[in-house]
Amino acid sequence: MSLLDGYINKAKSNASKKHSEKCDDKNVKYNPHEGHRKRMKERFLHDPNLQTFAPHEILELFLFNAVPRKDTNGLAHRLIKEFGSFENVFDASFEDLLAVKDMTENAAMMIKQAVPVVSVYSRNFSKQRTKLNSAYKIINYYRSIFENKRYEEVHAVLLDIHDKLITSVCIGSGNASSTLLDTAKLSSAVRAKGASRVVLLHNHPGGNLMPSATDLSTTCGIMIELSNSGNQIVDHIIFGPDGKYFSFYENDLIKLLTARCNEFLKIDVDDLIREKSGDHIVYDETKRVALDDRMSDELAHKLAGEWKEAEDFAEIAARFGDENDCSVGRYDADAIFYEEPYGD
Repeated sequence: MSLLDGYINKAKSNASKKHSEKCDDKNVKYNPHEGHRKRMKERFLHDPNLQTFAPHEILELFLFNAVPRKDTNGLAHRLIKEFGSFENVFDASFEDLLAVKDMTENAAMMIKQAVPVVSVYSRNFSKQRTKLNSAYKIINYYRSIFENKRYEEVHAVLLDIHDKLITSVCIGSGNASSTLLDTAKLSSAVRAKGASRVVLLHNHPGGNLMPSATDLSTTCGIMIELSNSGNQIVDHIIFGPDGKYFSFYENDLIKLLTARCNEFLKIDVDDLIREKSGDHIVYDETKRVALDDRMSDELAHKLAGEWKEAEDFAEIAARFGDENDCSVGRYDADAIFYEEPYGD
């Protein structure tokens, strides 16, 4: 047997002996917290928005960065108990934080730095967010979404009170000539993001950019839906497959539809709910009405008789059937763009 073989056998013997001694040691206990920090970090990577984390777990995870190689669960619980809530922990003074059992100076310093850092981030983020206050800017920002699309899609661009972009959300998709809208998804997104203004976007794969009667009535329905929570539709843009677009705002359709929606809002919604079957009306605790096809048609007919010009949506659509009577823009290189802002 070579010298090398002798060393290998001796190493194996020692490893086996240590393992046997460990197994025979009655004082060795299972540690349920072993690997806990690793599991928490992996959980965060799968849930970066912390939606499944309890407040003490968020604080525990946060403290990992200042308290290495130690269990921070107990400290997180003590901090919340001491100061009354998760947010109160970050409002506590440096001295009060240090008075909590097991709190370290580094951890207290990190907690006191968290809110100012987030505040600076928020201010800078707000400055850098894109301002989309005209059809021209909207077109250039979102045109790629609709390029080479064979089917209709509807998107909603959510803006704050200063027309700065918050986010956009797809609220419908369909076939080459129609789409099914999820207005509940739009309302939910507007509330969750705190949006003030909305721009609707959709495409006509067939190439005819003129708004249909359905486009007009649907826009009115969404205007009514959002106006109940103080939100405003500032434009509805139709994209074509050839580099052209049609803006409701640029063609004064927003102004026209707003006038019609004001008439809609004079209708007694409570009476309307009592008159219709619950199968045809969707409303929440504030009794905001979501228009289905039948209700939209009925309200449009009722409105047509009340409005001073007595036009229905089909007649409005027909007015824009000739491109010579409206402004159709292009977003290619040799185009003349409209840059009129949506307003204050």
